[in-house]
Amino acid sequence: MAKQLLPGEQHEALRQEVITRWSANDRERYIAAFNALLKWDVLSRLPQLTCPLLMLASEYDYTPAGAKKVLAMIYPGGAFELLKGAHHLAPLEMPGEFNRALELWLEQTA
Repeated sequence: MAKQLLPGEQHEALRQEVITRWSANDRERYIAAFNALLKWDVLSRLPQLTCPLLMLASEYDYTPAGAKKVLAMIYPGGAFELLKGAHHLAPLEMPGEFNRALELWLEQTA
């Protein structure tokens, strides 16, 4: 799974770190959490939420950025930002870019 989420030679060290971290997870609890996420759906409740939202998407994530952009548009006051070149683990893969996008949004939201 780490190879799919962090492809390429440039991510080898980070991939090994992720493998080490994930190997320490309790397998049954991890599977239970994963299965719970598959059933999670808040789409119908988005218009009821009032806190600010930044949908920070990765260009090469396994879920389409376009779908995340639509969710941000449905959400009242939602914002969307795309991290170009990033995969699913963007905060680990591109921490500087991720943090800059988040900081900018927080400054604009405050």
